[in-house]
Amino acid sequence: MYSVKYDDTINTVILTLRGVLFPEDYRTAWLSALDLMADQQTHRFLIDARKHKAISLENQCWFKKEFLEIAHQKGKKMPERPKAARINSPDADNIEAMRSINEQIAQADYSFKYQTFNEYQNGVEWLFLEEEALA
Repeated sequence: MYSVKYDDTINTVILTLRGVLFPEDYRTAWLSALDLMADQQTHRFLIDARKHKAISLENQCWFKKEFLEIAHQKGKKMPERPKAARINSPDADNIEAMRSINEQIAQADYSFKYQTFNEYQNGVEWLFLEEEALA
């Protein structure tokens, strides 16, 4: 289960992931979030994965091989560098699946900034830090 919404009070697209997602839903969730960012002209993206469970191998492969490149290409076209904050899941299977995804993001030079957090509020605050404060 997932939801994608735009919060105009913080000019942020929020993707909420719950449980285990079938590949079609997983892809739709992530691609819908990118589309909504473009529609709302925001560079802020909050991924609330606190209730997300295991990520299938198929979903992991799609995310690493396809989604990250799509996000990178779309990010290059945005007036401000996109920032994505992910609120971590406590689920052991989710943590393990995210390890390789997070490593790939850290090692690549994508057009977006990405950071993970254990606390929701910390993720929201990071989205609003000025670039100078991040350096």
